[in-house]
Amino acid sequence: MSVGDMIGRAIRVYRLNLRSWVPILIWPTIICMVGRVLFQGATAYIPVVEGKLPLQIGLAAAAFVGLTIWFLAKWVIIVRQLAFVRIANGFSDSLTEALDYMKSRQWSVAGIFVVLSFIMSAVGGLWLLELIASGMLYKRDTLLALVSTTGLGFGFIVGFLSLSFIYYVQFIILSGIACEKIGLTAMISRGFKLASKAVFRTLYLGLMISLTVYFISIPLWLPPLLLIGLDALRVGADLNLAEEIPIFWQVISSAWEPLVEMIIWPISSLTFGYFYYDLRLRQEAVDVILHLDAKGTEPRSEVRFS
Repeated sequence: MSVGDMIGRAIRVYRLNLRSWVPILIWPTIICMVGRVLFQGATAYIPVVEGKLPLQIGLAAAAFVGLTIWFLAKWVIIVRQLAFVRIANGFSDSLTEALDYMKSRQWSVAGIFVVLSFIMSAVGGLWLLELIASGMLYKRDTLLALVSTTGLGFGFIVGFLSLSFIYYVQFIILSGIACEKIGLTAMISRGFKLASKAVFRTLYLGLMISLTVYFISIPLWLPPLLLIGLDALRVGADLNLAEEIPIFWQVISSAWEPLVEMIIWPISSLTFGYFYYDLRLRQEAVDVILHLDAKGTEPRSEVRFS
């Protein structure tokens, strides 16, 4: 499938299963909203009560509780979205079975986030050192100025692309964990191996998903923007937003964001799930493995298609 086909199929599948999938996400999303609002409201009020130490400590504790609630609810949402990836690729016959499977694999998902975060931090640190070294070489009206400028440009562009590539590979690996019974290190190795043979296609897919999610989210953000606009008219046109954003607006944005993510992020997860098996189809001929499995020959890995 082309990149456009995969994104289009993800949108269609999510739209067709909206009634059965949204109830699975709605309660953790509401809990996520509560955590976000508690965290945003508490952190916004801390500067307001400057000088009142006990109240500031209480608000800091409330912010920590809100952050914890948000993190736990977000974790549940991620695991359940990966269950959608599993069932969409035909590895589970029911949503209940897919959810149970992902519960058993959630620690592998956590391990992927930890390992990939470490890799991204290490790579980002190396590129930061390259930028610092390039900047230190700069000497005006000398050849070093050209060398330094070239190094800075190269570091910014290639560094950004390499970090973006690792970020997208993370979702490919998560899709593999959702679909196949493979160990953590083996799946990370497979994910990088598959994506490294299709670097530009991986980056292109990530870019197109980002643009798709952005354009879908625009109309979804209209209700809170309209409410904030009406409140701005009520307050007056002389409100200086450059100095301070009203707390009321911050709370509305924080509460609405999880609802928008409930619509757009499953589309992204499904797309990366389809991309994972598209890479395996192109590079490892999993359709041949499926054919051998149908004939009774022992397959090399678990492979099924919806």
